[in-house]
Amino acid sequence: MLLSALVLLVVGAAILGLWQSSRESAYRGFSDHLTELAEQAATTVDPELLRQIRRPEQLNDADYNRAVAPLRRLRQAVPTIHYAYTFARVGDTIHFVLDAADPNARTHSGQAEQSGVWEVYPHRNGSMLQALGDAETRAVASANLEIGSDEWGTFMSGFAPIRDSRGQVIGAVGLDVDASLFAARLAGFRNHALFGLAPAGLLIAVVGFLFYRVRCRGLADADAALASAAAAVRAAEVLDTERRRLREVIEGTNVGTWEWSSQTRLVTISDRTEVLLGYRPGELAKLNSAQLRKLIHAEDYARLKQVIGDSLRSSGSFFSHEFRIKHASGRWTWILARGKVLQARAERRPQLIAGIVMDVSALKEMESALIKAAQQDRLTGLPNRTVFMQHLESALARVRSGQQSGCAVLFFDFDRFKVINDTLGHEAGDELLRQIARRLTAALRVGDLGTDEVGANVISRFGGDEFLILINDLRAPGDAVRMAERLLNALAPGYSIFEHEVHSMASVGIVTGDQCGGSAEEAVRNADVAMYEAKRAGRGCSVVFSEAMHERMTRHLAIETSLRRAIGSNELYLAYEPVVELQSGLRRYVEASLRWNHPTLGSIAPHEFLPIAEDSGLMGALGPWMLDEACRALAQWRRQDLEGAPARISLSISHSELARVDRLIERVRGTLRSSGLPAQCLQIEVSEREVMRDANSVQRLLSELQRQGVKLALRDFGAGHCSLSALREFPFDTIKIDRAFTRDLQAGHAGLAVIGATLTLIRNLGRLSVADGVENAAQVAVLQVLGCDCGQGALFGEAVGGEGVLTGSQGFQSAAARKKSSASPSTSWSPGGK
Repeated sequence: MLLSALVLLVVGAAILGLWQSSRESAYRGFSDHLTELAEQAATTVDPELLRQIRRPEQLNDADYNRAVAPLRRLRQAVPTIHYAYTFARVGDTIHFVLDAADPNARTHSGQAEQSGVWEVYPHRNGSMLQALGDAETRAVASANLEIGSDEWGTFMSGFAPIRDSRGQVIGAVGLDVDASLFAARLAGFRNHALFGLAPAGLLIAVVGFLFYRVRCRGLADADAALASAAAAVRAAEVLDTERRRLREVIEGTNVGTWEWSSQTRLVTISDRTEVLLGYRPGELAKLNSAQLRKLIHAEDYARLKQVIGDSLRSSGSFFSHEFRIKHASGRWTWILARGKVLQARAERRPQLIAGIVMDVSALKEMESALIKAAQQDRLTGLPNRTVFMQHLESALARVRSGQQSGCAVLFFDFDRFKVINDTLGHEAGDELLRQIARRLTAALRVGDLGTDEVGANVISRFGGDEFLILINDLRAPGDAVRMAERLLNALAPGYSIFEHEVHSMASVGIVTGDQCGGSAEEAVRNADVAMYEAKRAGRGCSVVFSEAMHERMTRHLAIETSLRRAIGSNELYLAYEPVVELQSGLRRYVEASLRWNHPTLGSIAPHEFLPIAEDSGLMGALGPWMLDEACRALAQWRRQDLEGAPARISLSISHSELARVDRLIERVRGTLRSSGLPAQCLQIEVSEREVMRDANSVQRLLSELQRQGVKLALRDFGAGHCSLSALREFPFDTIKIDRAFTRDLQAGHAGLAVIGATLTLIRNLGRLSVADGVENAAQVAVLQVLGCDCGQGALFGEAVGGEGVLTGSQGFQSAAARKKSSASPSTSWSPGGK
């Protein structure tokens, strides 16, 4: 009986060991499948777009749908994926971000299947935290091996981190995959193992009992002993049957099996393996090394041999490897082979290796498609920023090593793209970008776009309306300029966008390989600097980078940074410049302008820092402050000396303020009310360029301000292309003539004729005329003859701070008074009475 028990124990251990091994292999295979799916899904998510989605109201808006689209395509491609979502951690709280579920889908209980943006996820697990990582643990892909269940069935989850272009983890992707078939297979493993153990134990007990009787009865029971031996044989047959049944269970999971014997040096494959490869059962049967080598792809054979060799040297270790094998149809099929050393001799040399094979061709195709999608701009199909930077780094390395004569980067930014996007819609903007990409591609020579080849030229959409081109076959710097001109000519014709003809030229910045110091980031930055110089030069042209541009950009950045700090400090103040009546010499009013006294850079001219403030959005803070400060100052002067205070104060408004007309109107009304200043004491100036840029907004603003009683002025008249009808249609009280006309007063008859006609027109319309930029008495004399009302400029004194408005002079001697004066006629105007 003891012998029977020992035999039963050994056989049971063998069956349970086989069951446990199969169970662990199945778990490991499914876990690897989950993590691989999650890692591939993570590469499709746009990290920059994902970072922008944080508010609940963004659920299913345009940005949300673009961000979640790759996950929805993945769900369609892999039907076993039920949920695909992304999440992020803030402190100890995990929030949902994207959910690929159908927005209209409902659970059996009637709840929406799709989770909301930034919804708190209360059920965390270790695998999710591994995918997110923390300050001490690196984020890695992982799978939750616990089988969960909900209203739609059983599932297991895979997670993978989402990284931005700098490799930082900004969130993670999660996939809930149907595990019902996997759970059924695990149950099948257990049932078949128990099914094999029960008859084996029964038969071994019978053999033990018969053996006991033989021993007790001696030779009289010999026949019974023979019968027990026959039963033992049958028990062995049952065990073999159970082994085959267990193999069939494994093959039922859509995988095949194989064995390699160290004695025969042959590989035996199952019928299921042959079917997976397209062969009839028994057609391959046993394969020797030569036959196997013919089936395996030449590029994969050496690596497969090395992997198996490493496994043979480490007896008992698992190995897993993907390689290509020839299908019966002649095509190459990707398979995944897993194996383990199952038996070994006393000297522990491998004797038998067994394993499974799985067709992973579909997975490989999906992986290839995902990799391709991760390297392409989804809108235009061009290489994306990551691919471009890799090619640029390689090109610069070749230039430094002398393998390549030179290279250049062309930075394209389209000048009217935002206008088209705002007026025709984002779909029209997307179509314009696609047409731009096609024109750039067609304009380069044939063969220039082979991005897989070393030294090929590369076109990339860098983001928004920015395109970058890497020129690798550059022989001289002038070639880059000629290439830019060729591409600009290709972009010049109009675009047909949804039955609208639009035009959008580009500003191009050019940098060559010897100007970027060996860094791809520096090359792109320098090209970006040159592009902004092209915009400053008039747009629609190309500019080659120079170090002077970098110095200007550095100063530009320093001014912008300092200006943000200076707001609210005493570095910024208003200066007041007098506007003088040319006939009487009296001060008509003062114009307020912003001044900046930087602690280290000194006095910075308004024409330098005001455009920077406009571009950086700082005028939204500076404009209201200037209005409040000017009105407060005039109200204080009037309280101190009503007779000596200016009649009114004039203030220019910026483009950013005009973009918010209703807010500006309310601000003017509130400032006049809080300061107690009469509306006619305030004059608002609008430049001619702003009138032509947005006539409707300007018309609405001026009409409302005029209704309040505020005075209105048109500045820089003649500098732009303002039509004469605009003078009649807009309710301006004052027309300020651009200083360029004042400079032309002494240039000849043509200049006099133009300014004379302009002044006559202003006078006939009943408006006040002001000549800007008056610098000498000769100009004043001509302006008096032509009938100009007022003048402004250096001749009448520089702008002064608020404390000098009442203490300084209030007028200047008229021409008649000057003739009676004892001063020399050639001197500048001197202060006179009121």
